[in-house]
Amino acid sequence: MKIGDHVQNVGLRIITIQAVVFVLLTLLGIRLYYLQVVRGEYYSDRAESQRVRLIPIPAPRGAIFDRNGKLLVDSRPIYNVVLSNEPLKTIKVEDRVDDYSHGLSLERQFVVERLLCGIACGSRRVRSDFASLRLCVITVVKDC
Repeated sequence: MKIGDHVQNVGLRIITIQAVVFVLLTLLGIRLYYLQVVRGEYYSDRAESQRVRLIPIPAPRGAIFDRNGKLLVDSRPIYNVVLSNEPLKTIKVEDRVDDYSHGLSLERQFVVERLLCGIACGSRRVRSDFASLRLCVITVVKDC
């Protein structure tokens, strides 16, 4: 056996391996293009629907009674109407008072006191430039 016998097919073998690798990488690139460009919107929507999911978790805690049977706490939804202080810097609050009082079914004077005086929902502390203002609390009593 001569040394030259083993070397005669090395060039052909390298070209064959290079061609196979090139074909595989080309197929991989075509598949990547298909998934990213052609079907990209479909997979983006699918990923978004898997990421964002609204699951309502009811939290009925029931009623709490004292030892005499008097109702202390009942479970009902309560909503706070909160105004962020940042947008209030750019608008004239006086122009919005009528809209707020009509939309929330509150007296105009009550809304004026909350917005212009800066009193935060029952407490007598003045709100800072960064704090939000709780305008009112809405308790849902009747069923729709």
